[in-house]
Amino acid sequence: MDVYDNTFDRGHKGAICGKYRGVLVAMKGDQKFLQRALKLTTAWNSERCCMYCRATTFGPMLYCAFGPHAPHCNTMITNDEFLQTGCKPNSWIRLPGFHLQLVLADWLHIVDLAITPELAASDTPSQVGDVLFLLIVVEVI
Repeated sequence: MDVYDNTFDRGHKGAICGKYRGVLVAMKGDQKFLQRALKLTTAWNSERCCMYCRATTFGPMLYCAFGPHAPHCNTMITNDEFLQTGCKPNSWIRLPGFHLQLVLADWLHIVDLAITPELAASDTPSQVGDVLFLLIVVEVI
């Protein structure tokens, strides 16, 4: 069955890999891949820009408000909320054991394209501390 409850005729029934079974350990990719694969409702160019929390592109939950007291850091969404509102129906979320914690962002896009420019542009130690805090938060996710 696909996400629209249509049958998928593979020409045979049963295991497709013999005695081997697959287990989803993690799903990792850049933003474009995760957007397409998970059919995310959040995007860099929409009001809500993060699939892990309620960060926005403007307003009090601004995604670039760094630091230990950034308001969006305390708004992590649950797996149930992600499944209900964070994405549209897709085959990945139907896999047994799927959980938002298994979705990992690509290191290049987190560090090289997001954190490193912030760190390079910072001119005060407090800004460097804020960026390092963000790095720790990203690692926890």
